[in-house]
Amino acid sequence: MALSLLLLLAPLASLVAGDCPHLGISAIASDPATWPHALDWTAEVVLDFPMLLDVATPRLAGLRIVSGGRLVFSPLAAAAALTTDFVRIEEGGSLEIGSEDCPFTGRAEVLLTGKRGAYSSEDGEKYIAVHRGGRLEVHGEQRKAWTRLAASLAMGREDREILLQGDVSSWGPGDRLVVASSHTFQENEEVEVVQCEQHTCTVSGRLKFNHFGEEDSGVAMQAEVGLLSRNIVIRGEMEASCYEPNPCDEFSVDTFGGHIIAR
Repeated sequence: MALSLLLLLAPLASLVAGDCPHLGISAIASDPATWPHALDWTAEVVLDFPMLLDVATPRLAGLRIVSGGRLVFSPLAAAAALTTDFVRIEEGGSLEIGSEDCPFTGRAEVLLTGKRGAYSSEDGEKYIAVHRGGRLEVHGEQRKAWTRLAASLAMGREDREILLQGDVSSWGPGDRLVVASSHTFQENEEVEVVQCEQHTCTVSGRLKFNHFGEEDSGVAMQAEVGLLSRNIVIRGEMEASCYEPNPCDEFSVDTFGGHIIAR
């Protein structure tokens, strides 16, 4: 339960159609000399000017993006990453990872940190909160999200070819796929893409279970195959084990993930 996600995006505003949000920003996160004034990364950060995020930030106590502030992820960076206890986007502020007309093609991550009960606020803990007049835009690569098997898979074998119903040419080497269980919930399995072309993928990863890929009495019973890899990841950092006040009598793992809310 790394992320309980409610993503409500405000209407598009202020961007000229076709413009990419990372263009024309002079303040670069990796070069403090380009900032209009200093920011203290060791305390809660208040961002009131446009900044292009082209590096991984240190662990922040929190980030408030206020009027005039924009945090825009650079698609040209090796990995643009924000690690923080929370993000609060206030009126006139924005956090932007691509746009509708210019989808983000790089690698981006937002990691929300902190333990349950560490602090309290009107937005909760471990969150991205978009307040009235604030703007959150997240537009990743347009890729096939899931499809179904076109033929059954037998357990065993490290490398294999799988046949799929949908066109999966947008899946590429290194992508992680999940093959859904055909029997119980405990039989979902992951494989890694070696190569995909249209309706066929070569994958690596030994399967422990059989996965059905046929119709049964006219009913579609083929197992689903989903793309797990994303070029934009928003997730909550999880502790190694359960801790109070989480329901540790029911779960042995950390159940306090991150969340996104709009107010």
